Order: sequence, then C-alpha cells, then structure tokens
Amino acid sequence: MTKTRRTGKESGMATRVKTTVELDADVWEAAKMRAVQERTDLRTVLTAALRAHLKLPATARERGR
Repeated sequence: MTKTRRTGKESGMATRVKTTVELDADVWEAAKMRAVQERTDLRTVLTAALRAHLKLPATARERGR
C-alpha cells in the first residue's frame, strides 16, 4: 500500500510517499552501513541514490545536510 503524507508548504518540505520495496540483502546492508557512516537514516541514503540514478536535483533540505 502506498501512502502520501503531506508535510506542509510553509515548512518548505516536499510531499513524501510511503511505500514498501524489496531489496537484495547486500544492497540493503550496504545502504544501511552508508547511513551509519554518514550519521543519517536509510531514507536519506536511498533517496539520494535514487535521485542520482534518475538525474534529479537534490532538494534544499538534502543540500543542507
């Protein structure tokens, strides 16, 4: 089930969508380790990786991290 969560325009944050995906165990483990190394969460690592792969610009929030 995919769920859209509105985060509010006044906060400058983008709309997020919550979803479930199946990843290969080695991909999940590498992403999780990267998140620990960068002291961030898995969502941030996966979003950055997808943005890079899809050639989408980072959001202002992501640039500020």
